[in-house]
Amino acid sequence: MNIISFLLLLASISTTQEARIKLLLGSKDPEDRADGARIVGEEKSRAHFYAVIKLLKDPHVTVRCWAGWALGEFGDPRAIGPLIKAMVKYHEIAKTDQAGWESKCLTSFYLALEKLTGKRFGLDALKWQQWWMSENWES
Repeated sequence: MNIISFLLLLASISTTQEARIKLLLGSKDPEDRADGARIVGEEKSRAHFYAVIKLLKDPHVTVRCWAGWALGEFGDPRAIGPLIKAMVKYHEIAKTDQAGWESKCLTSFYLALEKLTGKRFGLDALKWQQWWMSENWES
C-alpha cells in the first residue's frame, strides 16, 4: 500500500467514525446516546461539543452522566454554564427523588466543573451557581 492509499484509507476511517458518532448521539436508544457521549469524551472530539451539551437535558440519567463527563474531558470553558445549569436543575429534582436515581449524574457534573474551573465546590449546586454568577460567565 502506498502512502496516498494509506492516507485515503485513514481519512475514510475518520469520516466513518464521525458519522457513527453522529448516529449514536442522535439515536432514540439511550444506550447509544450514552456510548456516543463516552466516545466523544474519550476522543476529545470537539466537533460534537453542542450535541453533547444538548445531552445534559436528556431524559435518561446515564446519558446525562456521560455527557457531563465528556464535557469535562474537552476542557472547553463554554461547558461551564450549561453544566452548572444542569447541576442546579437535577439537584432540585434529586431532592424529591425517593430512589436517588436523578442524583447520580450530579457527580459527573461537579467533577467536570472541577476539571474545567479548578474550583472545589463538590455537590453544592448553589455554591457553583453563586461562583458562576460572580465570575460573570456567559451562559
